[in-house]
Amino acid sequence: MKKQTFISIIKAIQAQQAQERNFCEDLDKYLDGNFISIITTDFVSSIVNALKSEMGDHPSNSLIEWWLWDTPNGGNNPDNSYIDGDHRHWVRTPGELWKYLNEFGQNWPQVETAKITVDRLIEILDDDLRGVL
Repeated sequence: MKKQTFISIIKAIQAQQAQERNFCEDLDKYLDGNFISIITTDFVSSIVNALKSEMGDHPSNSLIEWWLWDTPNGGNNPDNSYIDGDHRHWVRTPGELWKYLNEFGQNWPQVETAKITVDRLIEILDDDLRGVL
């Protein structure tokens, strides 16, 4: 996958998460703290699964999922680095995440280095979302 395509998709996921978070905060004022939005959860999960597959991300210990959801502010804090053996990888940007996956993703024996076109991504997402939508 081209670096810019990967970065654009990650940024779109982050923007959607921020928009949904703001939406929930606004509704929270009227619903007494009991609103949890799941508007795009299945769709975003399908996109992330396609990215994991195409980028050679580890299937059970996903760096993409870790970076999107487990690191506050997308890796802006060095304490939230990914530790691989004795080496600490501070992945601060979507571009650094792409670089890390391209350098180290192929070292997982069960995963192939991925190359994808936009048409193939749409095909994967279509297959993934067929049962969701």
